[in-house]
Amino acid sequence: MSNKTPILREDIRKGDKFRAIVETIARSDLEMIPGDKATYELIERSVVLPTEPGVYADKEGYPWILHLEVPNCVQQWQLDTDFMTDIDARGFAPFTRLRPEAEMVKELLAAVAKEYDDSDLNVTQDHENIAARYGVTL
Repeated sequence: MSNKTPILREDIRKGDKFRAIVETIARSDLEMIPGDKATYELIERSVVLPTEPGVYADKEGYPWILHLEVPNCVQQWQLDTDFMTDIDARGFAPFTRLRPEAEMVKELLAAVAKEYDDSDLNVTQDHENIAARYGVTL
């Protein structure tokens, strides 16, 4: 991001690096009165990491595993055999969740069934065959 990207106060998120510019009026050579208006410039947007355990691809497409084995403990990321914390993983963001094939097929078949009336197209058996092939229960 540019060092001079204007941002509204309400759009600043936790972890963002920003510059607040406050107008000040000099009453004399050494005495100043701070103004009540400020403008903000975004320097760097915070990185939002996934929190749901699973398999993810980083910005370069490399697979990572996010472990969250103990509630209220630090997340652990795994790249190959190396374990890393959120601090380490931030440099590889953004992450895209890689969903299991069966989950995606089930979602797709549900969308198709919703879109088309099974009685008109007689596709119920086709759906069941595809679901069985991918181990999906409809």
